[in-house]
Amino acid sequence: MLPVADRVTRITITNVGGSADQPTAPAPRFPVIEDRERIAQVIKFISKHGNDWRAPRDGDSTAEYTLQIDTEGDKHLLISVGKSWIGARVENATQLQNISARDMAAFREILEIAGR
Repeated sequence: MLPVADRVTRITITNVGGSADQPTAPAPRFPVIEDRERIAQVIKFISKHGNDWRAPRDGDSTAEYTLQIDTEGDKHLLISVGKSWIGARVENATQLQNISARDMAAFREILEIAGR
């Protein structure tokens, strides 16, 4: 599912929409991640937290951001990022992975979306 960092050419961060307190806020634009070191950090984080996937439950919030991970050959993998989880399509079903507040804060720093 997750490509090795060396094959990733870029990661595009997209805001899914406004926040819960400003649902109609315009989606901010984020730079595309093409820096090899940051790509490696993102892949390492997702890989580290890529176990114990679970099906979404009622009450799970919607994603705040989507990461489009592009590899050589233009293959795309989409990772959803919520307040306290990451999600992906796994075996034809949406699966989520809970992330601690501390780890999610660190991930947002890597993505440079902290405070947005």
